[in-house]
Amino acid sequence: MVSLSQLFGRRRTVVIAAGLAGGALVLILGLRGPGGESAGLHAAAMPAPVHAARVEARDMPVTLFAVGTVEPEATVAIKSRIDGVVAAVAFTEGASVAAGDVLFRLDDRLARANLAQGQANLARDRAGLADARSALDRARTLAARDFATRATLDTATAKVASLAAGVEFDLAQISGLETALDYTVIRAPISGRTGAAAVKLGASIKANDVQPIVTINQTRPVQVVFQIPQAKLPALRAAMGRGEVPVVASLHGANPAKALGKLAFIENAIDQATGTVAARATFANDDEALWPGSFVDVLATLETRHDIAAVPAPVVMIGQDGPYAFVIGPDAKVEVRKLLVEQTTDTVAFVREGLKAGEQVVTEGQLRLTAGAAVAVQANAPAATPGS
Repeated sequence: MVSLSQLFGRRRTVVIAAGLAGGALVLILGLRGPGGESAGLHAAAMPAPVHAARVEARDMPVTLFAVGTVEPEATVAIKSRIDGVVAAVAFTEGASVAAGDVLFRLDDRLARANLAQGQANLARDRAGLADARSALDRARTLAARDFATRATLDTATAKVASLAAGVEFDLAQISGLETALDYTVIRAPISGRTGAAAVKLGASIKANDVQPIVTINQTRPVQVVFQIPQAKLPALRAAMGRGEVPVVASLHGANPAKALGKLAFIENAIDQATGTVAARATFANDDEALWPGSFVDVLATLETRHDIAAVPAPVVMIGQDGPYAFVIGPDAKVEVRKLLVEQTTDTVAFVREGLKAGEQVVTEGQLRLTAGAAVAVQANAPAATPGS
């Protein structure tokens, strides 16, 4: 006979076993797909969603990048040529001035008085010269009739010569006095933008003081000076030999501005300490976007190469063997293609070898891909293009 405890123990065992069996059955069924296949296998067969773009054949500018400094085309330190007292400051500090504009006026009363005195001396000597010439004419007439001696004629001739020399002296002196008067008005020798005035109204200044009374920087045009590596010098010289080399200067900041100029000069020697050579580009700078002393990014275009494969920059991936890209084949499977990248900008990568125009490449979603993986190009987002 079976006792009640044994019977209940068996029932618990059966119930537990049935429960385990049912759980296993549920677990097994939960791992099966709708068609009986494994869910893991079903997921592995799903194409990976990616974004893609077509390879384009485009013109590739061969550029040279450097960091440069904006310098004024000319800088003039204005100094007084005479001693004087500032009677007027005729410009606004920091304003643009044109060549010939009045900057300062000095007290000119003494200069005008000296000029008036010189002009009076000239008038006196001219009157004396006229009288001496009349006397000489009379002496010549009398000498011809033997009514005047030779000595009288010689004396009259010498007096005319002396007074004529005195008139020439007066004229030279007046020219100097007029120049001194002109120096009391200090004008801008070039067009540009003024700095701060070092002297104010009523200040005494001396001729050729060490400190200039104001400095003018010519800001239209300006020049940008930059250094290039020695290895880039042959390409830069070759570009200059072919014609004008365009240069773009980009300012830093929240609203970066760009200015277009041209290469104007390459230094005639390489700096042996740095292995670089100085170059200079000129810019019209009509809007004065390039300010003297600013640091700018310089991009010089040396040449343009045609029909180069171009793709969006995110297409190019970097691996242990170098740059590569995922190329989508006609069967919607990707191929890992090694690339030889010629040049990369912020948005575009130019590829010399590895891609052909018209091929489709992955622009987004590469991290989920391996060679031979199936992909599904997403149509809900516009495909990126090299120019976008």
